[in-house]
Amino acid sequence: MNLIVLLIDNNEVEFINAKKNLSNGNRIYWARNKEEALNFLQDAKPNVILLDMRLENEKSFDLIPHIKSIYNDIPIIMITEVPYPGMSEEAARNGAIGVKTKGSIGMKYIDNVFSTVGKFKEFKAR
Repeated sequence: MNLIVLLIDNNEVEFINAKKNLSNGNRIYWARNKEEALNFLQDAKPNVILLDMRLENEKSFDLIPHIKSIYNDIPIIMITEVPYPGMSEEAARNGAIGVKTKGSIGMKYIDNVFSTVGKFKEFKAR
């Protein structure tokens, strides 16, 4: 499955890890903030967006309506270092399809991302 993945995260290390571990046939793009993300979305449509819960100087949840106004059907997965109680529910209320822990971004992370995207597509197809 060749996907276009947009990672919105102000931490370059996360981009390097995502590119190293998710790029097996996929194209990984990086935006550090709202402006870069919206500029990217004007030119390309990713299959999935990984949105960091803590963007510098911006509220991640505030970005979701802007993304949805351009492409309403892109699954957005919130990513975080440390989840907190109720985070998944808050993410869902704001338009994300799930929350995943960054943790060790390796094969388990990749499986989680693609599993979440697959579940979203199955749900939308019903």
